[in-house]
Amino acid sequence: MTLLEALRERTSEADLRRATDALVAAMPVGRAVEITPDVIAAAAAGDVAQLLTLFAEEVKPEQEELVALAELDREPPDRQTLSAEEVRRELGLPAR
Repeated sequence: MTLLEALRERTSEADLRRATDALVAAMPVGRAVEITPDVIAAAAAGDVAQLLTLFAEEVKPEQEELVALAELDREPPDRQTLSAEEVRRELGLPAR
């Protein structure tokens, strides 16, 4: 099955132009991409942002980034939990 046939299965002829426009807008130049069912669904919906995400090139993280992520995994989160009432008071909002 071709990409065009897959899009025709999911969209009306009127929406086919929107789907192909979304693909053209998001398709990278100079490198191959894999057309998956998720790509076809995003194109059929005209979702350029999703297509850009799906076509994004994977970048290998640098060693410093891996070390920082590992430290975050080892340390408990430094967060304070507030109730909705405390948040309203801190923001100066009236109590419910």
